[in-house]
Amino acid sequence: MDYVSIDNILCRNGTSLTSVVARARLPSKMNDGDWLCVLEIRGIEGEGKFRAFGVDSFQAMQLGMRTLLDILKNSSEQKRGDLLVVWETGESEPLDIDTLFGGQGINV
Repeated sequence: MDYVSIDNILCRNGTSLTSVVARARLPSKMNDGDWLCVLEIRGIEGEGKFRAFGVDSFQAMQLGMRTLLDILKNSSEQKRGDLLVVWETGESEPLDIDTLFGGQGINV
């Protein structure tokens, strides 16, 4: 299955850490011509599978990523400050979801 994944997030739960996985399957065209992007979040309250639809594959993926952003941003774990991003160096810091999802935008 082809998907994009964010897999460097941890959730602090007391003294233990749990992996958080947020992934979006690459969009697929449905019989009615719309596109579907299946999403999955594991490791936080409210985890599950979700769907985003678009008129083309780009819109379906864009709306899917926005859905993942909203779920993570509004999670009780994020509000408590318990979500951490772990870098390749092994260092971790509180998760800044807007930065992770490019909330500041890109200057071209």
